[in-house]
Amino acid sequence: MSLVNRLYNLFVGNKHSHIIFSDTWKRSFLPISTNLLIKHLRHEIAIGSYAIYNGGVNPYCKWICIDIDSHERVPQSVREEVRDEYDEKTAKLILKKLEKEYSKRVNQHIKKYHLEFVNLLYKHSIDILGIPNDYMILEDSVGGYHLWIFLKEKTLLEDVGKWSYKYNPILRRKYRGYLNDDEFPEVYPKQYALDHLHKGLGNGVRIPLGYNFNKKGSSTIIHGDLETVKKFDLHELVKDIEIDVKQMNGFHCRREVVEVYDAQDIPSSLDFWLELPIRECFKWIIDGKTQCFGEHGHFMRMALVHECKFYKMPLETMLQCFKNQYDYDELITRAQLDSVLNSTRKRDGRYGCEKIKRLGYCHGCKENSSRW
Repeated sequence: MSLVNRLYNLFVGNKHSHIIFSDTWKRSFLPISTNLLIKHLRHEIAIGSYAIYNGGVNPYCKWICIDIDSHERVPQSVREEVRDEYDEKTAKLILKKLEKEYSKRVNQHIKKYHLEFVNLLYKHSIDILGIPNDYMILEDSVGGYHLWIFLKEKTLLEDVGKWSYKYNPILRRKYRGYLNDDEFPEVYPKQYALDHLHKGLGNGVRIPLGYNFNKKGSSTIIHGDLETVKKFDLHELVKDIEIDVKQMNGFHCRREVVEVYDAQDIPSSLDFWLELPIRECFKWIIDGKTQCFGEHGHFMRMALVHECKFYKMPLETMLQCFKNQYDYDELITRAQLDSVLNSTRKRDGRYGCEKIKRLGYCHGCKENSSRW
């Protein structure tokens, strides 16, 4: 299965609707197509998906997403000044615009502490969330972090409500105890019964590996593997919890029917990873159309390793990237890859487009160069 199909299989719950970013996020009552997902991976558009769908009898849920935002907040002093200056209705409008503007600014100091927290959350996921991290991936969404938990096909939305009832308070206590912050992680979906849904959709969340047009950056996976992540049987975890989820907060809705496709095994292949927005200069090296010679060629090979490392490509797949080079030797290449991958240097080692041009390996990759 290709990366596009894998994303579809993991993230698309409601197959009759999605959210799409142009100048702002908008809801579209059209199906998510593979073509839209390809454009999402190429960073031409950004697509978001809904977790909730109706299988004909019961409402089901595709995934749980824990969203931790690291953007700037409107200072309390500014809020008070606006409220003092204007009438209530005008003040609300001004504050809404300010919040939208501040949400585009990522506070890197806060994000650093959030990274420590999400690493802790991922490492101790069984204690905090009741779920092993074999069933989740952790994404740097540019403006913060998304922890995605994938659920077994036809997981009852009611079971998600029971899980939230038990584990959301634990998550909030851990978060507050760690950062002493007034903000809490948002957990999607926020609704646990169709009676509480607005238009039968709930909340859309941006699919990983896309581009954040507000905050000008690319989403990346920092823990877990999209290719091998499993789907969790949530029912076994919450079957003994007695609670009426219809009494939990939510929104009113109408019902809709959505198909569900069965999960499929994913073959490990280079094609799976080449659907990511890897730049043309590197794809030419992988295809063998460009041969790397001399000192400049050595630099480009190292740059290719860092490009693959950035997208969390497995070692065995990385080896395939060099097989079309004239001097390929598996033992030497494996040793060199091990050296780079096990380096203690944490900085992103990818080369910018200008440096690649100076080395003479640029192929006019207009699509990505504007972001380098």
